[in-house]
Amino acid sequence: MIDLKAKPFFLDDASVGLVQETLKNMTLEEKAGQVFCPMGLTADPSELVHRIQEIGVGGIMYRPDTAKAIQSVHRTVQSMAKIPLLLAANTEHGGDGIAYEGTSFGQPMATAAANDPVYAYRMGKVACSEGAALGLNWSFAPIVDINYEFHNPITNVRTFGSDPDRVVACAKAFMRGAKESGVAVASKHSPGDGGGARD
Repeated sequence: MIDLKAKPFFLDDASVGLVQETLKNMTLEEKAGQVFCPMGLTADPSELVHRIQEIGVGGIMYRPDTAKAIQSVHRTVQSMAKIPLLLAANTEHGGDGIAYEGTSFGQPMATAAANDPVYAYRMGKVACSEGAALGLNWSFAPIVDINYEFHNPITNVRTFGSDPDRVVACAKAFMRGAKESGVAVASKHSPGDGGGARD
């Protein structure tokens, strides 16, 4: 059995009990549905019912839209869900990763070029605070690839650069800002996508 009181969960007794009770009452199909996190390509109610109530997905990842549209769809899907959903977006360089009106800090490489992780912290804090105001609870950031190959079409300026120490410092700072905003992070890309020149 997984120790839910230990790292990385740190749950208290009441939370452990809730998790165990929830799992005990889930069907195999419901457990399987929880591993899916599809792209949120629609706000169509019938499609949302299919994904949320019939498949029982564990999360949805939305691309940017208007703040009003994102907040509305997030409220809708959470109200449909038997188990609260993880609602994700690429907030790797600002709140504009979830809403057009969000703050853009520029790419992480530009932030790291200031040579002070406080700017990565501010980027994480603002991006995730703005996202949380719209229902976001999971940031697909920070990017922790090391940019060894400048031709790489996936990482390049989306990284904090080619210096591993700077990447670590900026990623930790971003994560601190996200945590203060109540948003979980999914550092990416694993096992690393900065060494090749192919997409």
